[in-house]
Amino acid sequence: AAQGLWSPWYSPMSDGAVAVYVAPNLGVVGTPTIGGTAQFQVVAPRRAGRPFQMVFSQDYAFPALALGPFLFPLVPDALFFASVAAGIGGTLNANGQGSVTVPIPNDPALHGFWLNASGVVYDPSGPLGIGCVLTHVGFQMP
Repeated sequence: AAQGLWSPWYSPMSDGAVAVYVAPNLGVVGTPTIGGTAQFQVVAPRRAGRPFQMVFSQDYAFPALALGPFLFPLVPDALFFASVAAGIGGTLNANGQGSVTVPIPNDPALHGFWLNASGVVYDPSGPLGIGCVLTHVGFQMP
């Protein structure tokens, strides 16, 4: 389900003085489990029918990184580049909703591990071919 709350996101040019408010468009569904899966939901009604890609990182970027006219909330680390290469994503339906399920390795070392997710919805008419950046969602493996 779409979240109706607005969350603050700070512009990297403002050193935290000015807040930009955005509607969350990425969420975790349920509780990710080691040896199981993590399910994510994307809600971007103005981008119906467009492809999206998710990426992961061990840390979020604060302040967010400038990506053309967009603010990108993740640190580009090794996990980030591996998830870019994996091409995790899908296509939004006619209502601008999509979901993706990601397998989580059955590795006890992941207990307590923090993961951060974001991504983009592609749109060839947008700057850099991007329609919107997905909001940050972070979670800890139980």
